[in-house]
Parts: sequence; structure tokens; C-alpha cells
Amino acid sequence: MYVGLTSIYAGAALALGQVETLTLVALPWAIVNWIVIPFEEARLRETFGQTYADYCRRVRRWL
Repeated sequence: MYVGLTSIYAGAALALGQVETLTLVALPWAIVNWIVIPFEEARLRETFGQTYADYCRRVRRWL
């Protein structure tokens, strides 16, 4: 989902011919990476405990 969101931002900037706007793609990526995902992961850890911890060891965060 987050990879798709980042791709849409980058694609829209390129489609509109606003290459300088690509620098702004870093802002939503940073917010998702350092605020949203850690919050979600903490909630999932509380809810699912060791099962979620095992899942995190097997699956990468972004791809």
C-alpha cells in the first residue's frame, strides 16, 4: 500500500512534467516510514505478540 502511494506521487509528478516536484515525494515517504509504520507496528505487536514478531523477521517492511 505504501509503495503504491509513493509510486503514485512520483508518477503524478512525472506525468505533469514537474520533475522538481519529485523532491516532495520524500516528505510523504518520510512521514509514512518514521511515523505511521512504527505506530502501526506497535499496535500489531500489542495485538498479536510473538506471532507478529515472527512475521516481522520473515517479511521486509517495504518490499
